[in-house]
Amino acid sequence: MNLLASRIAVKIKNANPEETHSIEIMQYSLGIIFNTLLIIVSTAIISLTWGHFAESITFLLCFSILRLASGGFHLKTTMACNIVTILLSTLLPFFLSPFQIQLFGLLTQLT
Repeated sequence: MNLLASRIAVKIKNANPEETHSIEIMQYSLGIIFNTLLIIVSTAIISLTWGHFAESITFLLCFSILRLASGGFHLKTTMACNIVTILLSTLLPFFLSPFQIQLFGLLTQLT
């Protein structure tokens, strides 16, 4: 991802050197965008395959808001962060789905 971000940042800088930020700033920004897209697309593909798309995307949205508010836990590498986030957003909704159904059933019995 960093190599791709670097190449794109260099091309942007070469196309318009006066009106663009430094290559390092553009590379950093593009890296964040690409990593976020990787997480969203990977989660969407895996969750569509497993049939838990809505749950995974909802979890990913809530997890993102929680990380923004709390700062989250920082792993040593970006790749590790991507893998852990993708695994969390696809596996947790998959395993928690039966509990959600039971909870929904319990709530409907109480009303």
